Amino acid sequence: MTVHILSTALLLALAVALAFAIGVGVVGNHQSTAKPSPAITTTASAERVVVMPTAGGRLEVAAVAAREAFARSDPRVLFALVDLGTTVSEVRVDAVYRFHIGMEKAWPLRIVGKTCLVRAGAVRPTLPVAFDTSTVERRTASGWARFDKRENLEALERSLTQQLADRAPIYRQSAQEAGRAVVAEFVAEWLLRERHWVRDPEHRVVVLFDDEPADPAQH
Repeated sequence: MTVHILSTALLLALAVALAFAIGVGVVGNHQSTAKPSPAITTTASAERVVVMPTAGGRLEVAAVAAREAFARSDPRVLFALVDLGTTVSEVRVDAVYRFHIGMEKAWPLRIVGKTCLVRAGAVRPTLPVAFDTSTVERRTASGWARFDKRENLEALERSLTQQLADRAPIYRQSAQEAGRAVVAEFVAEWLLRERHWVRDPEHRVVVLFDDEPADPAQH
């Protein structure tokens, strides 16, 4: 009787131990198949400043060609009663608006990773505006009781230089975008020549003009 009781107790103990072992194995297998947490990585790009020497002066960055038309009207009334008519003169001409930036003799360039940030002077028109005299078209007519069409035309032609200068800001925006590419190429060639950079398609030059915000992401 005693032997039977001991045998039964021993079998129960073995069963409990076996169940515990199986449970631990299941938990271990479950934990081993769980996906590992992604590793946290941090990167840092050192910033360095390189000074590019230049001869100073101006760097032409854009030229915009346009066909311009100007007119001058001169109405005349005698004694505030008699209308003597209006003399009208017109001139059409091909003009070339050139734009430049001022060059610093020591031009600091900020390099962060594969990006070079350049702060350039504002794009300004080069004056006087050039125009091709061979393309000038003229038309002038005196008022019905007037004989001054030649004088009116000459006055219009004398004003062309100032009127062209006044129109230059109209083309500044398009000149600025073209100038951005010119300055970027100018700086990139210098960086390569001086071995501050190697040829890499991921390298880029970001050009900001003085009157633009300082955030390169906006360009």
